[in-house]
Amino acid sequence: GDRFKGLLHAQYIYFDQIIDLSDQSDLLRRERVEYTGYGLGTGGEVLLNKGNKLSLELMAVQEDYSLLGDDLKAFGVFAWERNLWKDAKMELKLREENRDYDDRTIRDENGNSTGEDTLLEMERTLVALEWNQLWGKSKAIDSFLEFKVLENRDNGVGYYDYDRWSIDLRIDGEWDKWESSLSLGLDESEYILQKAARFSSVPREQTDIYGELFVKRKLSKRFSVYLLLEYEESSSNVLLRDERLGSGEFEDDFDAFGGTLGVQIDLWGEP
Repeated sequence: GDRFKGLLHAQYIYFDQIIDLSDQSDLLRRERVEYTGYGLGTGGEVLLNKGNKLSLELMAVQEDYSLLGDDLKAFGVFAWERNLWKDAKMELKLREENRDYDDRTIRDENGNSTGEDTLLEMERTLVALEWNQLWGKSKAIDSFLEFKVLENRDNGVGYYDYDRWSIDLRIDGEWDKWESSLSLGLDESEYILQKAARFSSVPREQTDIYGELFVKRKLSKRFSVYLLLEYEESSSNVLLRDERLGSGEFEDDFDAFGGTLGVQIDLWGEP
């Protein structure tokens, strides 16, 4: 109808890949991961007066790992969207997720398994606030700013418990024969029970930063070239040991940069 909308959602995911987990050049470690996931969901939304919209989505997903077993994940998302002013809107989301594992057990304060009979369960609560704004007379620039707070809790003493906040910014632009997108993000995580090192009182913390720049130029009706630049950095106060470096310890940090120059050909449909 004009104010009410219903949704029935089904999904199927399959992948089969080899992952290189080697941490030394002379000791190769590769693992095969085969995964099948399928789920069903439902939901709906209702349009209220004065530019307000409420929506609800419920979903259950069965995840099958060939070497590890099955996991069950269920979640619900409640959202409120409201128009703020011209070409701007705000959305507030609450997401509750529960995940049951059949291949992991809960752990005590020291990280030791408490027994195979007690399987691990995770509960995650996410609150997100998003602001969306269109810019210019032709609305060629679209910006998104999102702030999220996540709370993760397990069904044991809290070995896997952590709190996380994150902020993400994305700016999309499209004009004439050009298309571009810029994304920036920051995540801060702090564990409740896990420590940075053994016999330490400092909690485990992790900071993740990412950035992505995409630029595309249309050369003809169905032919385009594009440039994609990606950067990711992760830093943690967890201390690790590497026998190749002697008896010293170092923090668990890494950074990665990637660049792609490619072409795009639209074979059918409206270009």
